[in-house]
Amino acid sequence: MLPENLDFDSIKANLENNLLVITIQKLSFTSQSIKIDRVEM
Repeated sequence: MLPENLDFDSIKANLENNLLVITIQKLSFTSQSIKIDRVEM
């Protein structure tokens, strides 16, 4: 769930070694990147 006032220009997603790394600049988590393992498509 993402907040409505999220600035989508500040979202970056990188695929590194089958690992999707999503970085959201203005979201206040303890870390600014969220890593998701094993996304099946």
